[in-house]
Amino acid sequence: MSRPRKTPAQERSRATVDRIVEAATRVLDREGIATTTNRIADEAGVSVGSLYQYFPDKHAIIHAMALRHLRESSSRLASVLDQLDEAQPEWSVVAERLVSASVDLNSRYPKAHSVMREFAPRSDEIVREFRDLVEGVSVRLVPHLARAGVPEDVALMRARLFVAAADGQIHQLIGGKSTDPAALARAIVDHSTGNGLH
Repeated sequence: MSRPRKTPAQERSRATVDRIVEAATRVLDREGIATTTNRIADEAGVSVGSLYQYFPDKHAIIHAMALRHLRESSSRLASVLDQLDEAQPEWSVVAERLVSASVDLNSRYPKAHSVMREFAPRSDEIVREFRDLVEGVSVRLVPHLARAGVPEDVALMRARLFVAAADGQIHQLIGGKSTDPAALARAIVDHSTGNGLH
């Protein structure tokens, strides 16, 4: 399985890795999986030799992209949930805020995200990060669903269904630059709130 060669310990090394991953995201969004490590290195402004110090191949870079995306998503959604916990709005607002944030996280580089979902190695680390993200959001949705009248004994299952449905729809429907993120978010929320989740 392709994984990074080493974890950068020094600030300069971390900056180089960040630059490579950011460059890969832009190049993959333009060119798709057919792009090369040479193209990524050029975009990052580093030599191919420098790139290979940290990543043995393109798939290792995609693995790093996926981890970064999951961690960014966890942080962003936790922040949204903090605000929702404080405001305690009705369920449709909770759903809209979470879906809009998720659509935004996935629509900035839609082609790169599509490549990442298809080609990122399914390492234990990726699986764990994704599982923790989904379960963390689901658990935090339970009080919002309970406040909306969903029975306590089924609230966690409903939360998991909502998260899974929204995640699946976002990833299937964000396929290109022409996707309207705001319209997609509204459609997903309309669908979810029309299925007994309010």
